[in-house]
Amino acid sequence: STLNQGMDLPAFEMDIYRNLGSVDFPRTADGDLAGTVHPQLQ
Repeated sequence: STLNQGMDLPAFEMDIYRNLGSVDFPRTADGDLAGTVHPQLQ
């Protein structure tokens, strides 16, 4: 293994994602869910 031996690792590409927040579903005055996500968008 080249790890921890001071050797360079081969170059590779990696996708990085960062969570910027979340959006809650619409809710009724009672707090129940009032919306859903269309099955093709899940």
